[in-house]
Amino acid sequence: FPSHDIGGYGALMISMLRPQFFGYCIASAADSAFELSMAGAFPTVAMKLKKYGGEEAFLNYFFSQPRPEKCSKDDFLTLMTIAMGTCYSPDPARKGVWCQLPFEQDTCTIREEIWNEWLRHDPVHMVPNHLKELSQLRWLHLDCGTEDEFSAQFGHRRIAAILRQNNIEHLSSEFQGGHSGTSFRWQHRFTELAPFLRSFSACYRD
Repeated sequence: FPSHDIGGYGALMISMLRPQFFGYCIASAADSAFELSMAGAFPTVAMKLKKYGGEEAFLNYFFSQPRPEKCSKDDFLTLMTIAMGTCYSPDPARKGVWCQLPFEQDTCTIREEIWNEWLRHDPVHMVPNHLKELSQLRWLHLDCGTEDEFSAQFGHRRIAAILRQNNIEHLSSEFQGGHSGTSFRWQHRFTELAPFLRSFSACYRD
């Protein structure tokens, strides 16, 4: 199960939770260490929400643009944070927004109860509770750029440290580069994976 960014997060999660179905995992720049990858954007998001008058008003502004996909970086971070809120701290009662954000918009103070809900989904916090499942994977590869703009390299290093401490086989690699423009790395990732796939297919042929 190979993927990048939030897809890398998904690859790691689904392999960790369902190793009997997904025995091979390549996680590229997987979102992790949320206090670095997520919380760093909270001041920017709080300012944006203050400017537009809250989450729903921001969403109305964003999707009224002729080309929302051409949005600014700050608009993207704000949309992404709200989207993450719908995953990690959903609130169906807040129609039009559907979530609670883990910080106060006026002061950017962390709302601990909601933030802890987010951390429950952080791979760095989840890995220690799923060591048995991770040990069942036939292949686990964490790959990330050393200059990742979302700090995924630090999350990967923390995960790799936990895996090493518990003698769980894995490959953790880094390269000079950032979060985007990393498609050239797939040749390296699949080259590392290939011997394991060959040995696995040989078992079935035999």
